[in-house]
Amino acid sequence: MNILIVDDDDQVRLLVSTCLENQCKATVYESASVQDAIAIIKQQPALDCIVSDYNMPNGSGADLFRYLQSTGSKLPFLLCTSEDLETLPEFKNADLAGYIHKSDVIRSLPKLINNLKNSRVNSTGETAYPYCRIKLEALLRSDILSCDVYVKLSGLKYVRVLSKGDGFTHEDYLKYQKRNIQHLYLKKEDLTIFLNTMLVGIAGVEKVKSLNSPAALRSFADQVDNTALKQELNELASSLETDVYSIELHESIHEKTRQAIKAFGITPEVDNLIKGSINLVMQALSKEARFEKLLEKITLNEDQYISSHSILLSSLSCSIASLMNWSSDITRYKLILASFLHDITLEDHHLATFQSVESVILDGSFTGPAIKAFAEHPKAAVQLAKEMSAVPADVDRILLQHHERPDGSGFPNRSPHQHLTPLSCIFIVAHDLVHFMFDQKQNPIPFEQFVVEFSPQYQVGYFKKILVSLSLALQNSAISK
Repeated sequence: MNILIVDDDDQVRLLVSTCLENQCKATVYESASVQDAIAIIKQQPALDCIVSDYNMPNGSGADLFRYLQSTGSKLPFLLCTSEDLETLPEFKNADLAGYIHKSDVIRSLPKLINNLKNSRVNSTGETAYPYCRIKLEALLRSDILSCDVYVKLSGLKYVRVLSKGDGFTHEDYLKYQKRNIQHLYLKKEDLTIFLNTMLVGIAGVEKVKSLNSPAALRSFADQVDNTALKQELNELASSLETDVYSIELHESIHEKTRQAIKAFGITPEVDNLIKGSINLVMQALSKEARFEKLLEKITLNEDQYISSHSILLSSLSCSIASLMNWSSDITRYKLILASFLHDITLEDHHLATFQSVESVILDGSFTGPAIKAFAEHPKAAVQLAKEMSAVPADVDRILLQHHERPDGSGFPNRSPHQHLTPLSCIFIVAHDLVHFMFDQKQNPIPFEQFVVEFSPQYQVGYFKKILVSLSLALQNSAISK
């Protein structure tokens, strides 16, 4: 079946094409505008149906539908949009082949295509095919992988190349491109998990800002089948009911943040997304009564180390993630929430300036209970996170692992790099960088020195990939000056 997808959002097109290629064995054509769609319709007379968005620049889905009517075309037209059909008068009494709300596209679209084919989805004798083909671009958009990924060798032989929890980086993308590999594979039973992860990314915080009232967001959430997406939408609705907190209160860290953003070439657009995400997390925390004192520390005690440390860490961890192309709304949310919680159980701000239990003991100024509190604060932070009403997956592991080291010499579990999640690796590097910045007396901060100093430690696993990204960012930024 030949299907044309029309949507100005490339992430939506990628999601829908992945869904239809695997669940309906369709040949998919893509268009980002009504004009391009009309050109494809003229060039591809064998099209079987169109799946179109409504809101697009330079022409809407209604304009495309009217074009088909004007030509007498009987091509089935499926409307896939975030708008309620009742709010679109252009389609009142229209002969649509179907309507799908974007939040329900994974479940409903294959069923509608099945009805058009008048046969069961995947009923072509290929139901026993154990793997699904996934474009490299879809993997690159996924930040952290939600399932194992395989490469096809020959025939029916597949070999796992990435595991659940790994990150798929731009470096990985280029590696397979050079080998002329355009697709990797998932096990068939993992496809829905992968598609839902893509959907959460598409319908994240930045994608639902048009729903600018709590009531509209909660109404949208009620239509969503995906549990993670429903939770995220309801959390955003709650945040809009709260007075906005501002990181502008932290004048003491502005200069450090500005220097880091400039040194690593973080764009103003990414910087604004990070600031917006920081405020959203602060709003979410404000809903938890037990975190009232935490917010007081962050917003009022800007000279206290934990406050400045946490704000700078949230910005740098998200910046490093963006350099790794792991920059979805939910990834930023996880890193920022971990930044705010990782040291919050420490009563003494001075304790937060240390990186190891040994250094606290050697300092000689802390009592036994204080040393114990420092040694156990990663686990204490995990326990605190568990008491929150809604904490995304992976935050607990970031909190538990934030003092681990690549060589396994850290605490509390002496976990080597192989046992650390990709987001934990990003957080650890950002944590090291924050300490480095606070220790520096030079102005401007010599970020190249950080790379040189920590390079021997970061020569393994994801730490090496992060090091390469930081080095390239510094080089590119220096060249552009």
